[in-house]
Amino acid sequence: MTVMHRRLPGRWRFAVVPAAALFAAAAATTPAAAQDAVPVPAPSGLATTPAPSGGGDACGATAPYGYIGNTGVTFSATSNGKSTVTYTTEFLVQPGDGSAPYDYTQTGYGGGLRRLQLPAADFTDGVTYTWQVRETASDGGVSDWSAGCHFIADHTRPAVPVVKSKVFPPSDATTPAPPVRTTGAFTFKVSGPAAADAVRFEYALNGAVPSTGATSVPVGPRGTATVKLTPTQWGTNSLTVRTVDRAGNLSEDAQYTFMVSSATEQDHFGDLNGDAHPDLLAIGADGKLYVLYGKGDGTLKKAVTYADSGGAWAPGAVLRNGDSDWDGYQDLLRVSDTGYMTAYSNNGLGDFDQSSQRLGKWTRADGTSWKGATQLRHGSGDGDLLTVENGQLLRWDPGFGPNTPTVLATGLEHLTVITPGDVTGDGIVDLLFRDDVSGRITLAAGNADGTIAAPSAWKAFGKGFTAAAYPRILSAGDANGDGVADLYAADKRGTLKFFAGLKGGGFAPATGAHGALDWTTVVSAD
Repeated sequence: MTVMHRRLPGRWRFAVVPAAALFAAAAATTPAAAQDAVPVPAPSGLATTPAPSGGGDACGATAPYGYIGNTGVTFSATSNGKSTVTYTTEFLVQPGDGSAPYDYTQTGYGGGLRRLQLPAADFTDGVTYTWQVRETASDGGVSDWSAGCHFIADHTRPAVPVVKSKVFPPSDATTPAPPVRTTGAFTFKVSGPAAADAVRFEYALNGAVPSTGATSVPVGPRGTATVKLTPTQWGTNSLTVRTVDRAGNLSEDAQYTFMVSSATEQDHFGDLNGDAHPDLLAIGADGKLYVLYGKGDGTLKKAVTYADSGGAWAPGAVLRNGDSDWDGYQDLLRVSDTGYMTAYSNNGLGDFDQSSQRLGKWTRADGTSWKGATQLRHGSGDGDLLTVENGQLLRWDPGFGPNTPTVLATGLEHLTVITPGDVTGDGIVDLLFRDDVSGRITLAAGNADGTIAAPSAWKAFGKGFTAAAYPRILSAGDANGDGVADLYAADKRGTLKFFAGLKGGGFAPATGAHGALDWTTVVSAD
């Protein structure tokens, strides 16, 4: 292997070239060799990485040219030579300020991708650069120079933004802090000479701004932008904001801290966003967690998913299980298909970040998993759990040690457990049982000690809900605000119906629950 270099004014640049290529190049200097040289096609597919921001394409072939920030640059091109010939690809980078160009060569056998990487220090702020590529074959043939690609180097960081909010004053202000779930506007402003180049603000509430995929808002004509946020963390909150300019340069972070007071009371069981209406959760076969917010009249808003919830909830079962981390918000439990139980925190708006998972309070004294449970239901709302295993209804009290269940009922092989909350009005949680074959619903009143009435005391409470007609049936308690527990049931076509509870027992005829979700694709719901 022989080392060649080429000196251009003010710089030395080196390229590693095989000795065989040198001999071939020397032979090609003879008139006969030059006459016999095979025409060499020019390289194609020129691209600059990162792509110049604001330019027409990744090459920057035509004006206006794009900008590249204070970062290294990679130039790439595709050699179109024959597979049996060695080619030397020459990259020529010409600064527009008249300083010495950079000249590099790379040698390869046959065609293929060629790359040149240069550090940010090789480029001067504000200078326009043009780069071209050509090839020399081992038989002496030389291609034409490619068309020029261009970019403008921009190494100036944008100004740090100023953050203000009237609703959420700075933490050192004497103004009383608003309560959690208050929505307020935050204004970002960038000024100074670098403001003209600012294109967006990136921000994050109570966390670092991620390097990729950050939440952002465009900079307005006066260097400002306004966003509305709804903090759900009581106490000290921090909003991190940075400016991004046309070349992708980042400003230093601005930190804006403010106070938020706690909620006046804990959310009611099943209410996931604090509006006092019970909501539903569902896992789809697509692995997404769907939240269906109640409107207070028995109908549901369109099912929503959140990006940070991820898409790995299925297979498995999900259920609401009270406030397991004592922050005032209703959380959930998920039991995987392997029987492992995990708790997830609610951010107060019905958004369950899958990265927030933690081991719940649920381990079994017998050391087995939860895989054997054919039904999983939330209990009283105080954190207890109900399962159906081997035809038995078991109640598990919350605790940090291994749990031993209490048997509440037996003979549930063909019954579906429904957990509507307090039906009888005595302040104690009751249960409903659906006979899957006959469609009858019976009420099992709850006792103060957590047990339920004996089967002989169960009362008829509804009919017409066979499993064949309604494969899935569940309750969110009083969903329409009339003081009576209601039902939701999905028919075999995947349409969710709402059945308003009647005083004294029974249910009104079905009405549409909406929610815009195909329940034939739901693998678990609560």
